[in-house]
Amino acid sequence: MSTATVLPGERSRDRSDERILRYSFGERVMHWIAGLSYVYLLVTGLAFWSPYLFWLSDLVGGGPVARFWHPWVGLLWFLAVFWMYTAWRRDMRTTAADREWAKHLGDYIRNEDENLPPIGRFNIGQKQFFWLMFYGGIALLLSGLAMWFVNDIPWDWRWLRYAAVLVHVVAALVTIGAFIIHVYMGTAMVRGGFTSIIRGEVSGNWARMHHRLWYEQVTAAGRAPESLGTFRCLAAATRGTSASAVRGRLPPIIPSPRRFSSFTPKSTSSRRAPTCTSSPPAVRRVRAATRSRRSMPSILSFSYRASAPSSR
Repeated sequence: MSTATVLPGERSRDRSDERILRYSFGERVMHWIAGLSYVYLLVTGLAFWSPYLFWLSDLVGGGPVARFWHPWVGLLWFLAVFWMYTAWRRDMRTTAADREWAKHLGDYIRNEDENLPPIGRFNIGQKQFFWLMFYGGIALLLSGLAMWFVNDIPWDWRWLRYAAVLVHVVAALVTIGAFIIHVYMGTAMVRGGFTSIIRGEVSGNWARMHHRLWYEQVTAAGRAPESLGTFRCLAAATRGTSASAVRGRLPPIIPSPRRFSSFTPKSTSSRRAPTCTSSPPAVRRVRAATRSRRSMPSILSFSYRASAPSSR
């Protein structure tokens, strides 16, 4: 489930300096646990697969050390992959927008992003990579357990040993190819993708360019609390002014005073009361109009003072 949100801070009129949280801290930690553990499995697995690549085991302490840690690191990797499955499985479902985006795959390869249709938090390529690694991880886990406890498999079931070796090699080669493409796309192809999995945030322009549907969903979810805070500032600035005089100066995003009672944000218990130190433009306009209205002398009182007889 998506946990993205608009980060607090000053925003320009065109939202060019807007920062959006794309990955939470937990998502980034699990992603890097999965990535680094897979690199270890890749190095040690290739060392076991071919004698010509056995020299790779020297990079991780030698053959016996690699043989001992390879299955344990494999369990760690699958646990991280399964955690990401529980967190992202809803975001990884293929939608109609994904199928429409897939028709413009040529534009994506040619870096013609302006011709791409809007897409959600992940495009169809990222979703296919996710499911390939998830099901490939299940195949690697089951075949790896059979190879790990090979002595516990009866001789009459020796075909299971041979099948485990074949499945493990095929699943490893497929996931290695997908992993290489994933790293290339995240570091060299899409600028800003690698830093997003480190810092967790992206710019508003990046989100609009690569994941417009996700950007609109996140920003739309973040407008209601902002509107509530602005309305409270307006209420404080226009205290003592009639509701009809205030309603005409409200921007479209702010609910009118009569409908404000039916406007309830998702959660207000943990949100602090908004501070009006940096007032939005709507608040400043209403506050200036209210101040001028209060300072204007009444015509009746002025005429009364002018015609009143002197007490002297």
